[in-house]
Amino acid sequence: MNTRPPDGITRRHFLRQTACAALGTTGLLSTLLNLGLASRVGARETGDYRAIICLFLMGGNDSYNTLIPSGRDEYKYYTTIRGGLRDPEAEGGGLALPLEMLVPIQPKNIPGRPFGLHPGLAPFRSLFDDGHLSFVANIGSLREPFKNVRQYQAQRGDWPLGLFSHSDQQQQWQTCVPDARSGIGWAGRAMDVLAREQESARRSTFNISFSGMNILQTGREIVPYTMNPDGLVGLAGFDRSVHGGSGATLSEQVIAARTEAVDSMMQGVYQNVFERTYAKITKGAQDTFEQLHEDLKTDRFPDWQVTEDSPMLEQQLKAVANVIEAHRDSGVSRQTFFIALNGFDMHSELLNSQAELLSMVAGAIEKFWNHQPSAMRDQVTLFSASDFARTLSGNGQGSDHAWGGHHFVLGGAVNGGHVFGEYPIFAAKSLAEIDVGQGRVIPSYSVEEYVYPILKWMGVSDGDLFGQVFPGYAERFGGGGIRKTYPLFRAGTA
Repeated sequence: MNTRPPDGITRRHFLRQTACAALGTTGLLSTLLNLGLASRVGARETGDYRAIICLFLMGGNDSYNTLIPSGRDEYKYYTTIRGGLRDPEAEGGGLALPLEMLVPIQPKNIPGRPFGLHPGLAPFRSLFDDGHLSFVANIGSLREPFKNVRQYQAQRGDWPLGLFSHSDQQQQWQTCVPDARSGIGWAGRAMDVLAREQESARRSTFNISFSGMNILQTGREIVPYTMNPDGLVGLAGFDRSVHGGSGATLSEQVIAARTEAVDSMMQGVYQNVFERTYAKITKGAQDTFEQLHEDLKTDRFPDWQVTEDSPMLEQQLKAVANVIEAHRDSGVSRQTFFIALNGFDMHSELLNSQAELLSMVAGAIEKFWNHQPSAMRDQVTLFSASDFARTLSGNGQGSDHAWGGHHFVLGGAVNGGHVFGEYPIFAAKSLAEIDVGQGRVIPSYSVEEYVYPILKWMGVSDGDLFGQVFPGYAERFGGGGIRKTYPLFRAGTA
């Protein structure tokens, strides 16, 4: 049997993986996976707390009906390329939203070029106007940049792997590796770097997911700690508060005996490296569970009543807010959170289904923001992600898989009220240069260039970003630094 770690994998990472494989017969595997086998980190200094929250819109959000050019000529072309206005009483396949339904915004950095938001995003208008939220236009996975359709067609070998595929594009958005399949995410790699600058024995976790295990937060050393919005899941049948002495029921005796056995296993000294690693992981996971259970006993937002319109998403964001409040003064200096919302693969019923989901998104985010203590707003950034945008041309009822799309970023340190990136000019000649077919628009910014200012705000240096977090970016895009960026955060906050 060959036990040599695969190339590029550290011994510690190899041991963790093989230890997990060895748990299959123990009965504790599912619990340990739920606990995330999380590494724990400490703080840089008191008050230096920052958190990022990724809201992943699974399936590919039709972002050209999320942020819409509303100037006279551009809007006219928008209605044309989307097949006309949808008449709910007719059978036409138009996907364009009526101008009077749009929520108007005027970006500070594009004077004279107005936009409209999907009516479901109406709460975003005040966040945008108040300077807390900005959009970043035309983002997508890029192996190499393409200037126009001709270059795209001539360089087929430079297309991202599995272009227009859900699984591949979701993975590339989470890994920033567009030319190979990878199980290590950019947030995980960034946290591997940041963990070195902090105390390793901190009781709380770095990466917390409310949507199960994910690639985005998986690093070589740091992995997600998965939680349910309504609480934590500990080791089955393990409870130190249950005693099996005189008068105990049979069930209590069983739990007490199991708890004693697991405690003994965790405290044991083992010669075998796999047994030793397994015991260490189990103890770490249980210690973290107990600490988080204690930290989260109190609901820090009792006046926040979750509405019936968006129960799951809002419940997850409230749980994030509670975790942040529990840990911002505990010594943890950096945390990431992951939330996924399904349902955006709308090949049919686009207008009705998207309206429902976007209303859910905006309503939940508005309540999250309104409940953030003013002192914490500068320390929290929430951003959207998705597989890809969708085709500008419709298929009769919806839209299909496309490429570059638009995203929003919210935070107290965000330079709000802007549309960054490069929103395509909605005119026949302009779009013809970047439309590879059916309204699939070539991205002007890569995923790395989208998250670059976010990670800089988190404190990751350029040396670590281009050396570890964005593998291959410098070689693919040329040079040793970022190709394109923009002032996503206010001066002095990054």
